[in-house]
Amino acid sequence: MGFAELVDIEKLLELFESYTKVTGAVTALVELDGTVIIATGWKDICTRFHRVNKASACRCTESDTMLAGNLKRGKTYSIYKCKNGLIDVAVPIKIRGEHVANFFTGQFFTEPPDVEYFIRQAEEFGFERDSYLEALGQVPILSEETIKATMNFFTCLAQQIGEIGLVRREQELMIARLNEKTEEQERFVYTVSHDLKSPLVTISGFIGMIEQDFLSGDQTGLKENLSVISSAARRMRQLLDELLEISRIGIKKNQEEVVNLGTLIRASTDNLSGVINEFKTTVEVESELPDVMVDKQRFLQVFENLIANAIRYSREAKGGSVVKVGVIRGVGELTCYVKDNGIGIEPAYLEKIFGLFERLDTNSDGTGVGLAIVKRIIETHGGRIWAESEGLGHGTTVFFTLPEAKQ
Repeated sequence: MGFAELVDIEKLLELFESYTKVTGAVTALVELDGTVIIATGWKDICTRFHRVNKASACRCTESDTMLAGNLKRGKTYSIYKCKNGLIDVAVPIKIRGEHVANFFTGQFFTEPPDVEYFIRQAEEFGFERDSYLEALGQVPILSEETIKATMNFFTCLAQQIGEIGLVRREQELMIARLNEKTEEQERFVYTVSHDLKSPLVTISGFIGMIEQDFLSGDQTGLKENLSVISSAARRMRQLLDELLEISRIGIKKNQEEVVNLGTLIRASTDNLSGVINEFKTTVEVESELPDVMVDKQRFLQVFENLIANAIRYSREAKGGSVVKVGVIRGVGELTCYVKDNGIGIEPAYLEKIFGLFERLDTNSDGTGVGLAIVKRIIETHGGRIWAESEGLGHGTTVFFTLPEAKQ
C-alpha cells in the first residue's frame, strides 16, 4: 500500500503550501518508486533553467539520486549541494518502523550565493544572463538550523497523518470482522481496538506539542490544519473507545443484580444534566417503576444513550424538547420506552438505526455506534429492541423488553 493511500493529500498539500508561502522553500513528497505525491513552490531557476537544459538536468538527476541513495542506506537526514549550486534536503518518512516515502525540500541557499559562479554557469549552459540572475534572486536563503527544524516538523507530521490513515485501514478490517459474531472474532476486535488506542494517544499528544512549541508568528493556515488533524484524532479515539466497549459486551459476562428501574433512570439523567440543561429539555420519568435483574453499569449506558439520542433529535422541537421514559407491564416481562417529540424517522429507516455506523444525521457529531451498543446490551439480557415513529415531524419512541425481577 502506497503512502498516498493512507493520507488526505489535499490536507497535506495545504500544509506544504503554507510552509512554502512562509519560508519560500519548495517541498516534495515522493513515493519510494519515485512517484511525486505533492510538489509546491518550485523555483524558476530549476523549472525554467536547470531541469530543461540537457547538461544541467544531468546534475539535477545526480542530486536526486544521491539524496535517495543516502536514505536507502538508512540515513535519517540527507543534505546535498547539487552541482548547479543549490541545496537540497531529504528525510525518510517511516510508519511503524517501515520506510514508506521521502520528504524533500530544497532549491535554497544556506548563505548568500556566489553570483560570479552563477554568471559563469549561465555562460556554460547558454542561459540568458539577466533572466537567469533574476531567477537566482528569487531563491531563498535559510539557515541550516531552520531547515533541520522544519524538516523534523514536516516529517513527524506526515508520519503521524500516515499513522492515522493506517489506523483507519485497520479499522475497516476490524469493522468487517465485528459484524461476525463468533467469540474468536470478537476477541480479535477487542485486542485490535485496545492496541490501536496507543498510537492515537501518541498522535494526539504530538499534535498538541506541535501547536504549542513549533508554530509561531503568522502561520494561521498551519494552525487551522493542525486543529483539524487533532479533532480527527480525538474523534477516532472516541470511536475506538466505543468499538472497544461493544466488543467487551460479547466477551465479558453481565454482572446482573436486582436494581430499581427508577433509580437507574434517575442516575442516567443526573449524568446527562449538562446536556439536559443546555437544550432546556424536560425529562418526564414515570413514578413507581419496578425492579429488574440487569447489569447496572451497562443499563446506565443504555438509558444514557437513548435519552441523549432523544434530546439530540428533539432539541429544536416547537414548544421545547420533551423526553418521556416509562414502562409498559406485561406477563413476565417489562417493555421500557423512551419517547421524544423530535424530528421522527421515516418507516424505511426504523429497522436500520440499531446497525453499526448507521446515522440518520450525517452532520451530527455522533459515531453511529451508540445504538448498536444499546442493542447488544439488551440482547445479552434476553431482551429485544425496536423503534416506532409515525414519520417525519412526529417524534420517535424506542422500546425494549426485559424480564421482570422475580420477587
